[in-house]
Amino acid sequence: MCVRNYILLLFFLLPYESLMAQVNIEWIKYKNPRDIILDNNRIYVAYMDSLFKYEVSGKIEWAKKIPFDSIKPGQGLKNVELNSKKEIVAGGSFWDTTLNQGNFFLYKYDTLLNVSWLMDSIGDGFLIVDNKNNIYAYDKSWDLVKMDNGGNILWRDSIIWCNYVDELGNIYYFRTTNGIYYIFKYDSVRIKQWEYQFPGISITVEAVGIGEIDEYGNVYSWGWMMGYCGGDQDYFALKVDCTGTQLWTACYNGTGNYVDKAYALAVDKNGGVYLTGESCPPGCGGANTNQNMVTVKYDSSGVQQWVRTYSRPGGGYAHGYTI
Repeated sequence: MCVRNYILLLFFLLPYESLMAQVNIEWIKYKNPRDIILDNNRIYVAYMDSLFKYEVSGKIEWAKKIPFDSIKPGQGLKNVELNSKKEIVAGGSFWDTTLNQGNFFLYKYDTLLNVSWLMDSIGDGFLIVDNKNNIYAYDKSWDLVKMDNGGNILWRDSIIWCNYVDELGNIYYFRTTNGIYYIFKYDSVRIKQWEYQFPGISITVEAVGIGEIDEYGNVYSWGWMMGYCGGDQDYFALKVDCTGTQLWTACYNGTGNYVDKAYALAVDKNGGVYLTGESCPPGCGGANTNQNMVTVKYDSSGVQQWVRTYSRPGGGYAHGYTI
């Protein structure tokens, strides 16, 4: 029996609105955001050294610097999550002057923006808060760590990884080995429930991720592959049901028949799937400055409905969005 799953959404503040002709841009902020979440018409944005809260109009409601001063290029705030109590959990990396090396950090603000707790060696690159306010993050050894809302470690696992957690505490993650793509589901006590293996063996899996899990437990995955759609690197989307059975795959080979990389996936209430990223038009030669932002919509059966292209001076790509 399949259960209704908790949906985790990550938001990146990019001009994806232009990708759909019937939508108008209301405002744009360019500050290289690391992570964005939306809650009750408020937008929380993680930048390198600060966390911002915007009103839906784009007005800044408050800004809060992270509790670390030693930040080097590529470090800083990476992930932000909001729990059911409206408390903020944030993680990233900093330069540890004591150890004279990079380190991870993880901390929680209460509703008054006071730091409830703070720890190092955990928190960079990945963060999930489930509906019971448990926190999942990686430590410096890339072991998966589960903590309660008070920051107390419940368990640490060096075997399984994590991309999604549903309302029952089931853990989902993906892995590629020798070009083969796998999806795994573990229950809340870390017992494997099923394993999905993409059947293609004559293709090259370049990059993949788990984009969403819908209310029926269907798993949606995205990425780009070589040798599957007929082009060079092509958008790729996959839907697997709650038992680990493949329902459909879809791909997009852009007009340039060259490099097309999907970076994010979203699913609407009708099961429509939106895949977005960068696509190389004819003559671009693969240069990043010439890429187009391209969004493709598929219906619930994986049939392509439309393609929207956004070209901006200097090129660029859409790295994430939500419905």
